[in-house]
Amino acid sequence: MIKDFKEPRHDHAFVQMEGLQLRAYEAAFSESVAELNRMGEAVTLTHALAKLQALKQLCNVHLASSQSAKADWLVDKLEEVTSSGDNALVFTQYDPCGYDFLEGHLRRFGCVNYGKAKTTKQQQRAVADFSEDPAKQVFLANPMNAGVGMPDLKKANYVFHFDHWWNPAIIDQANGRILGYGQQKEAIIIHLWVENSIEGRIQSILARKRGLFERVIDSQRSVGGTGLTEQELFEVFGLTAPLRKVSSQIHSAGSSRHTHHAEWTPMNLAKISPEDFEELTASVYKAMGFAAQRTRQSRDGGIDVIAVRDLPLGRDKLAIQCKHQSKPAGRPELQKLLGVVSSDPSFSAGVLITTSTFSADAIRFAEQNARLRLIDQNALLRLLNDHCRRSPASAHMVQSAGTR
Repeated sequence: MIKDFKEPRHDHAFVQMEGLQLRAYEAAFSESVAELNRMGEAVTLTHALAKLQALKQLCNVHLASSQSAKADWLVDKLEEVTSSGDNALVFTQYDPCGYDFLEGHLRRFGCVNYGKAKTTKQQQRAVADFSEDPAKQVFLANPMNAGVGMPDLKKANYVFHFDHWWNPAIIDQANGRILGYGQQKEAIIIHLWVENSIEGRIQSILARKRGLFERVIDSQRSVGGTGLTEQELFEVFGLTAPLRKVSSQIHSAGSSRHTHHAEWTPMNLAKISPEDFEELTASVYKAMGFAAQRTRQSRDGGIDVIAVRDLPLGRDKLAIQCKHQSKPAGRPELQKLLGVVSSDPSFSAGVLITTSTFSADAIRFAEQNARLRLIDQNALLRLLNDHCRRSPASAHMVQSAGTR
């Protein structure tokens, strides 16, 4: 008899850096803040993200000394876990200071390093080794691989996030490898943080953002897949986000009455055509740094816009369905969207965007499926007025909608 599904237990473990690792981190952090300050108004999100990634890697390990507060804690915890007959998945996004360094520390547990498996055959062999050999008690992988062809690994009932991608959908996919029917033990998810570091600051910010709105909607507004807004990203460095100048292209794109102060409202949003709504959606994602385009209607599988953005450590490819309607969008639309996304592993998520609202059943379905994101009318207006109210194309739509 299959046991009923039980919610996993989530724990947070906080460690403190010491010695050479701490001194190296403090020096790197101080230099990062000084350099970002020196840039003044020329500083960009790319600069801040690069500093963030370098500091996160130092939180994992100081390679010159091989000191790692996280690795020391993890080895001690795995001694306890494996001695009780349990098995674990360990996720890290960095190589070599993730895979190679950790593999050496975890070898005593029969570690299977999925990060080194480059071909499908090698990946299948790694999964089989872990699943079939009782001596293999730890499986090491990148969380980005967890949603692309990796099977469930319910031999394990522990997941350790050695570092964090920040994007909740990526984390949920990784956790999902040990969850669901067939899991006979209590599933335990442990998030590992360095408290006296930038990780501790980010964790505090993300802890304030736990609801469905923040998890699903604000992921559209986050910077570089961090889960943080631009202001929050600079906040972790103790800085204020620079004011952005309006592009001269915007000011020169037509008459001043046309334009850059126009705001979207429910009324003019309702008046645009479904075709204009798809174009507008593509414009929003372009403004957020994606390469976005409408699909060919005869072959789109119900997908209206595809948006792609390269992040520092991977690619975010979205299948977007646009529903220009007054009635609430329901679960059937989401089931169809999930089918399209599931059939194509190149998609990181599916987005359903509507000029209306979502039914309660649709919201519950999205909460249970990490690869789905919802944008209702209120969230859409917020995105439009943040990103597109000064756009020449969207301003033209506002003017046109007002005359229909």
